[in-house]
Amino acid sequence: MIDRDAMPYGRIAAEAVAIVLSILLAFAIDAAWDNHKERQQERAILSSLAADFADAKVLLDEAIGVHQKYLDSARRLLAILDQEVTGADWSAIDSMLNNVFLNAKTTEIPNGSLNALFASGKLDLIENARLRSLLAAWPSFVDNATEDERWIVNDVQQRLTPYLNGKIYVRNSYQYSGSLSTVEAMLKKSVPPRPPTDHEVLWDDPKFDNLVSNRLANEVYALQEIKVLARKLDSIIEQINAELQRH
Repeated sequence: MIDRDAMPYGRIAAEAVAIVLSILLAFAIDAAWDNHKERQQERAILSSLAADFADAKVLLDEAIGVHQKYLDSARRLLAILDQEVTGADWSAIDSMLNNVFLNAKTTEIPNGSLNALFASGKLDLIENARLRSLLAAWPSFVDNATEDERWIVNDVQQRLTPYLNGKIYVRNSYQYSGSLSTVEAMLKKSVPPRPPTDHEVLWDDPKFDNLVSNRLANEVYALQEIKVLARKLDSIIEQINAELQRH
């Protein structure tokens, strides 16, 4: 018969508590290790995103400058039409015509790291809720901003360049691409200029006025959307840097 009075209840309870504590400690260690690994993954993700978004900032700053140049050229051509500007020489006019009728800008935003993050399904590893929200919405921000650029490119190809080709000799305009790219440098060198072009045929054509006005309006919209995208980008970079400093 078991002698209940002789049972070491205190020792048994202590051992039971020790076992439970050991199990809980093991769980806590596993959870801490898992959290440590997740934070390491998060930091690697943030570092990769930081590099891509830094590149995107350079591209957006460049895009803002280019669109501003196109906008200024369209505005100046209209000022010449309205006789608010006098004395513009033919080379300056050919440069403006190049910007308005022959050139257009598309901005390709690097999204490799973000696309990989979406594909991995690990967006939730980023603890910062505001940053997660900004990253999730970033593709739609980009689409909204670049839609106007694509519209302008199509308009230049379908309406503006064909119009100018039917009005004047455009080879002089190729001398003012304003770009240092290898292809456009070769173009400048390969296409010999003509004697100064008489642009009067343009000034007297209402269609020219309308096309320049359309381009000006489109550039205003495009520039506004690109600047909105740039502000969103600045917010993302700010949040990423804050998280990297916190880790």
